[in-house]
Amino acid sequence: MGLRWHLVEHLERIGLEWGTLEARLGFAVPGDLRGAVPPIDLSLSVLADLCQALGCQPGDLLSWGPDDPAEQAERALAQDQLFQSFLAYKQTRDDLTL
Repeated sequence: MGLRWHLVEHLERIGLEWGTLEARLGFAVPGDLRGAVPPIDLSLSVLADLCQALGCQPGDLLSWGPDDPAEQAERALAQDQLFQSFLAYKQTRDDLTL
């Protein structure tokens, strides 16, 4: 499960540019809010300001749901590779102690 940030998508959907949003907010939108990755430190007051400026609900900007299947596959492969590396290391250690 993962948290998703949809501000960029929402702005595109309603046809609003960053400058217009910033004018409505009265402050510059921080860089960590301008990407697709959920911001690490998002205060409720900033979220409320965004929702008011955009006429939307928090659920329009944030969602929680299952990870993308491609991301899940990548994680599984990485875990498998780590496990295989561990087994190879363990085998090497076992061979040395014999």
